[in-house]
Amino acid sequence: MPSRTFLPRWRSAPEGNVPVVLALEGLRGLPQRRVGRLAVVIARSRCRLRWFRLSTLPAHERLAALRMQAMAWQPFEDSGCALALLGDQGLAVCWDRRAARQALDEAGLDENRVQWQPEPLFTTPGEDGVRLLEGADGVEAQHWQSGQLRSSQWWATPPDARAWSHFLHAASLSGVDLPTPVKAPLRARPWTPVVDPLGSTGNRQTERRVVLACSMALALCFGLAGRQWFGLHMADRQLDERFAGLSQRAEQQAQSRREALDVAQQLRLYDRWLASPLPVEVAEHLRDTLAGTGAVVKTLDLHEQQLRVGLQAGPSVQRATLIRALSAGAWFRDVTEARADDGAGLVVLDIRLDGRRAPAAASFADAAGTPGTAGVPTAAPTAAATVPPPAAFPANAQPAGTGNPFATPAPAAAPGQAGAPLAAAPRPAAVAPAAPSKPAPGPKQPPATVPDFPPASVFDAIPTQK
Repeated sequence: MPSRTFLPRWRSAPEGNVPVVLALEGLRGLPQRRVGRLAVVIARSRCRLRWFRLSTLPAHERLAALRMQAMAWQPFEDSGCALALLGDQGLAVCWDRRAARQALDEAGLDENRVQWQPEPLFTTPGEDGVRLLEGADGVEAQHWQSGQLRSSQWWATPPDARAWSHFLHAASLSGVDLPTPVKAPLRARPWTPVVDPLGSTGNRQTERRVVLACSMALALCFGLAGRQWFGLHMADRQLDERFAGLSQRAEQQAQSRREALDVAQQLRLYDRWLASPLPVEVAEHLRDTLAGTGAVVKTLDLHEQQLRVGLQAGPSVQRATLIRALSAGAWFRDVTEARADDGAGLVVLDIRLDGRRAPAAASFADAAGTPGTAGVPTAAPTAAATVPPPAAFPANAQPAGTGNPFATPAPAAAPGQAGAPLAAAPRPAAVAPAAPSKPAPGPKQPPATVPDFPPASVFDAIPTQK
């Protein structure tokens, strides 16, 4: 956590007036009337200056390092200090606080009502180079660089050539002649921000008064806030009761809305099934249309009114025959061959469905051009005409229901061929409805069950050939 930094509110007499100075011989320039806090300039003769190198530390850690090094330095037994950061260096200006307090006691002043101002920090800064100042007590040599004070030395009397040479050597300078002492006015504020003065007690009394005033203000604010809180608490209880009633009514409305949404979802589901061709009807229509061609439906892709079907046909079945059989009805339109799947040997056809529901199915015999019956819807055959008599299963036959539900019956094997597979009787051509005959009396059959709609799976709804 970075250390707290602040700029003290230095108070001083206006520039040009005689300030109160704490020199070696004591205080001088005391005013006759003293109102408020008194700003006292600590002469350079009572100050000790030291620079600390902070270039190897990050910028946010330099203040803490300067404070620790200044506390470790402590040139006096009871030191008062003012710190300043000068770029990559830190400056500590310290004075003997015990001697300063003794001088105040002799003058009848309270230290808590005094603001200390070190002379090196309140002297008007000079231009880059070396200058010799005539201070409040003695003379001071200063070296300025880039607007910052880099070195300083104090003498009670103007220095001679040897002392000046020692100062230049300590400041790493050479070839500078001894200048004539000049007078520099004092500023009302320091020329650089002063950071957290150590050991300063000048603000304690003010801080006590500020703390007391803040405490009284906080007590008053807490009383007003308590009264407002009680009023808000009562209003909050009323709002809670009202909110409970609104929540109950909203929950009832939300339940009604959920039920309505569930019904709407079911209606959308039925609408989707009824608005588009059903895959079950398309599969049945394909089975009825391709009956007798020997083609087997392997793939079926239905998207709205567009159908893509993959057929596996025998070597003797021509593609034109399949296209003609599919185009003979009134539901399949624009039958075109899309591609031939060389890997699976399928004939892929694209078909456009004309309408949502299939009309009366046309058989392959109609597609072949039987006179008088081509393209004419016929009546549904009776059960006796469509179901062949039962036949014995050969040894290698598969049980019913295990084959492809889209496969159409294959032609029967020639007589005398061993191991010929069982072939179901082909779907006959449409016949005229036979006269109804009375069935033989027998046990009463249970009523047929109606499957659920919509089915859980498309292929569960496709009736298998038996």
